[in-house]
Amino acid sequence: MRLKIDLLPVALLILFPLYVYLYNLGLIKLLAGYVVIFILREVIILTPIFNPSKDHKLILEGIHISPYVEKVRWCLDYIDQDYVEEQDVGILGLLLLGRRVPVLKVPTKNIKITNSSDILRYVYAIAKNKSKEVAQFLEPTPQVISYISYICTNVVENLVIYCTECKNMKKANIILGSKSTIF
Repeated sequence: MRLKIDLLPVALLILFPLYVYLYNLGLIKLLAGYVVIFILREVIILTPIFNPSKDHKLILEGIHISPYVEKVRWCLDYIDQDYVEEQDVGILGLLLLGRRVPVLKVPTKNIKITNSSDILRYVYAIAKNKSKEVAQFLEPTPQVISYISYICTNVVENLVIYCTECKNMKKANIILGSKSTIF
């Protein structure tokens, strides 16, 4: 995890109460300080929205050994998309910012995409705009679709069987949905 200006409000939120306690400033100054920190956070977050970057390279944040990051990295390489990879420490991002890796930043549109499946959907859109042949590798085949539906169906059936064996009809009805007439 890189130390950037985005982390300043988080650091202030952690350190400011200690500062108030050490200098015996009181509750009013603590609340006023939190208002200032909130305003600073909003300014830091909103500034890039009004001034988007002119850089067209995507930024992939992630942990080098993560299979989810590797999947996104492989797809970006496959479609020959320019990107910059920034390494994170991972656990600090999860603890301080409440996010996980990978994260794909699109500087020209000022968006961040966080889930690897969502990132691949975005990469698929980029690939489809480049050429149909390049995008074909991301399209699910009929075999994959049937396999996924088979797994989903069996998982739901096994959950219902498990819930009925445990005499938990309420959970079984929740899994099947409210329109179920089995129980």
